[in-house]
Amino acid sequence: MKKIFILLVFYSAISYGQIDFPEIDNWKKGKIETYNSENLWECINGAADYYLNYGFEKLEVAEYLRTEDEYLKVEIYQHKDNLNTYGIYAYERYPDAEFLNIGSEGYINHSALNFYTGNWYVKIHSHQSDDQTIEAIKLLADKVSQLQGESTGKPAAVQKLPEEHYKPYTTKYYPSNYMGLSFLNNVVAADYENDGQKYNLFISEQESPEDALLVIQKYLDFSKTDLKAEADKVFEIDDLFNGKVFLLAKDNVLSGSIGLDKKDEASAIINMLLE
Repeated sequence: MKKIFILLVFYSAISYGQIDFPEIDNWKKGKIETYNSENLWECINGAADYYLNYGFEKLEVAEYLRTEDEYLKVEIYQHKDNLNTYGIYAYERYPDAEFLNIGSEGYINHSALNFYTGNWYVKIHSHQSDDQTIEAIKLLADKVSQLQGESTGKPAAVQKLPEEHYKPYTTKYYPSNYMGLSFLNNVVAADYENDGQKYNLFISEQESPEDALLVIQKYLDFSKTDLKAEADKVFEIDDLFNGKVFLLAKDNVLSGSIGLDKKDEASAIINMLLE
């Protein structure tokens, strides 16, 4: 029995009314089901916790039927803001996929197409990979992206990371527990490589300058370093689990690096992140 299964995931914090799912030729749109944070597990049991961690608020689901054996399933997730939408998209992103000019960023990998735009995350996939199925996936993705209107681009925090030596499609957002550290939250990070040296840069906005210094102090205490946190000073931390870490706080923002060996080089880079 031939089946076509297409899953679309969209996120929007702009409108909380029912989504006007687009029409598509030769496919009949079915009923719409709605989920919230209390029953999300009924739709995506194994992945629900990840979505909730990125500020999930609402999910709407619709089916499209072409024949009894061919159907599309559309899921529209709404999260609290654009940064969290980017975060769940980047969490599931395949860096080696074929990237497309759709929404703020998107890609297709075999018969799966994912993208995000504004506060919508769109996730489309099928068990079939024939040309007709791929065409339907791309057409429906384009219609969905148009519902959000003009793309808002990447979140501001993501755009603060430098482009030089950047490894494409490695940026991620960590709402909590960056590097497994419970005190290091709200982090945007990406991978870099220069002359064979691989390293990571990250930036984190805290609620206040005092909170930014508190994060550094907790990291110093965690690494058993007998120092007191100060603003505008680069701290070198030998982390048993993550290697050499350089950390700097200016006002309420932290910047840091993992994998750089020379303090002068690391200081120049992480200072640049905060300018």
